[in-house]
Amino acid sequence: MSRAAKRIPSLDGIRAVSILLVIIWHYGRDAGWGDLLFIGPLGVRIFFVISGYLITGLLLKELEQDGRISLIRFYFRRTMRIFPAFYFYLACMLLISAVGWAGLSFRQALPALTYTSNFCVPTLQSAVAHTWSLATEEQFYLIWPAALALSGRRRGVFVLLCLLIIAPISSHFLSIKLGYAVPAFFNGPIGIGCLLAMTRGYLHKKTIYLRLVHSQAGLLLPLVILASNLPALHVGGLRDTFWSLVLNVSIALWLDWAVVNADGFAGRFLNSRAAVYIGVLSYSLYLWQQPFTGLEGPDPALHLSGSWKLLMNPMARLAAIAICTVASYYVVERPMLRFRAWLEPKWFANRKQSTNLAAHRAPEVQKVEA
Repeated sequence: MSRAAKRIPSLDGIRAVSILLVIIWHYGRDAGWGDLLFIGPLGVRIFFVISGYLITGLLLKELEQDGRISLIRFYFRRTMRIFPAFYFYLACMLLISAVGWAGLSFRQALPALTYTSNFCVPTLQSAVAHTWSLATEEQFYLIWPAALALSGRRRGVFVLLCLLIIAPISSHFLSIKLGYAVPAFFNGPIGIGCLLAMTRGYLHKKTIYLRLVHSQAGLLLPLVILASNLPALHVGGLRDTFWSLVLNVSIALWLDWAVVNADGFAGRFLNSRAAVYIGVLSYSLYLWQQPFTGLEGPDPALHLSGSWKLLMNPMARLAAIAICTVASYYVVERPMLRFRAWLEPKWFANRKQSTNLAAHRAPEVQKVEA
């Protein structure tokens, strides 16, 4: 089956929108335009919702097909998908730092190397300042699949709601102890994405919800998202909690609407070749846009001198980001994904055959909670 046949409609297009929001925000700040309605953090928030939705959907599909979730297989797939491009980026930054072209030391890279950047955001060196979000997602990958595998689908929603309550509370007390904000290991956007995947089948049986996702009202959801993201609404306390919930739910609704209406006007844009291509590159794009932002700040990721000062030019930066992104995708990401596709059936075929044999011999033992 081709990649195009496997992919969820509109998802790559939404990824493209997310990464473009991050890049435009960084460029706006460098150009002195201000924070541009905080569209950069909004882009990261959308990524979180997508991750929760996509990962939970894959886990539920495996649970339905095989009657169980193979955590070993899940972590194998995530490791082969996430680690190669990430550690390639860190290796490159440490290498050019060793020759004086960048300012990242091994000690400064350690939080990124161990996926603990979200616990030390204020002290992160600029080359790894964006890795807090990757650390948050990695911790989500460690916790949620195991929780869902142990709880089953029916109790999974309750476990999910518990995680959504416990994570921000623990993060709040940790922030008080450390003296700065620590992003929750299981945050609201990720949780809302998980909740959408868990309840989507139920929601699509409800007439009022179906009317919403099949109507043109979804075209207004991006405006609702932008309005809910206004900095003036997010001032802490219950008010911030309320608007964050509105924002997360609006993003989830927009995601579902875009998937359902993939053949509509907005869907044709989100599923266009350009949008899908940018979405496919979005992970490498997110990694490599960081060193080329804030170059005129007090702690730039790159130490530019001589002819390299050309990278101060916005168009030269875009070209450099594009070159590094394409190199990362075609040299690291894509070959490793092909290697994963070759290796996975060899490693896990025997496990699946054993499971199927056990299911055939003792079906009553293999009963799994729906």
